[in-house]
Amino acid sequence: MTKRIIVACGSGVASSTMVMTRLRDLCRQRHLDVEFEVVDFRSLPSHMARADIFVSIAPHGDNPGAAGKPMLNGVPFLTGVGMEPVMDELERLVKGG
Repeated sequence: MTKRIIVACGSGVASSTMVMTRLRDLCRQRHLDVEFEVVDFRSLPSHMARADIFVSIAPHGDNPGAAGKPMLNGVPFLTGVGMEPVMDELERLVKGG
């Protein structure tokens, strides 16, 4: 079953799109059945009902609107540092959760 991942940042444009692109490529490499939606934090509450996983491009702890969904830190996908553990967690959530 396809999992829907919401990637959110302040504007819903630049950094979230960069993170989504990198995540999409990494998910393809791992053969994960996912689809993405890029949004800004202001519109996040209206999208979370359809989300399975939330990826935030915000300082840790500043993640409005997660609505109890599993949340991952998207910053490693901007910096390229620390992506592997986050990808491992994403794979675990997609395959098992």
